[in-house]
Amino acid sequence: MISNIAESLNAVTKYVRELPIVELLEYMRTLLERWMKEKLLKAKGTFTYLGFKFNKELDDNRTLSHKLRVRALTDYIHTVLDGVRCYIICLENKRCSCRQFQLDKLPCPHALAALRQRDESFEQYCSPYYTRVNLLRTYEIPVNPLPDESKWNVPQHITEEVVNPPKEGKMKPGRPQKERYKTYDE
Repeated sequence: MISNIAESLNAVTKYVRELPIVELLEYMRTLLERWMKEKLLKAKGTFTYLGFKFNKELDDNRTLSHKLRVRALTDYIHTVLDGVRCYIICLENKRCSCRQFQLDKLPCPHALAALRQRDESFEQYCSPYYTRVNLLRTYEIPVNPLPDESKWNVPQHITEEVVNPPKEGKMKPGRPQKERYKTYDE
């Protein structure tokens, strides 16, 4: 699996990896600080119930939901017809047979069609993590700077420790192969 955060950090730190460790860490700290500030400003500039990205996804789902036909089976269970396909929605459990509702924690087009038929709002069916309020809380935590190196309180046994760089030698590109079978010389 690939982590987008790891890939992003790898891409932007490509040329600073050769710096001494303290300078590298300070570079990464200021980078994260800048990213957090940008995300906070974007969240502050959002005036909808959901954050910008999630509101756009919900709008796209809402557009798709207008061509769907809905039949209510009970108060919370609906069948939604999309051409020849039929989807089952349970609003009480926030589930749809397309599974998008459960995975995204955001109403899929089928759920939005059922909500529109019930004349009900979508807010209680979205994950609270996607709300503007929670996005603001996420990005308001500061990335604290390090004090000047002369002010650090480092124990004596740590300052005496010698850390050598890795031994020179090129590694082959790609993942190291695992040894599958051991052969025994007789």
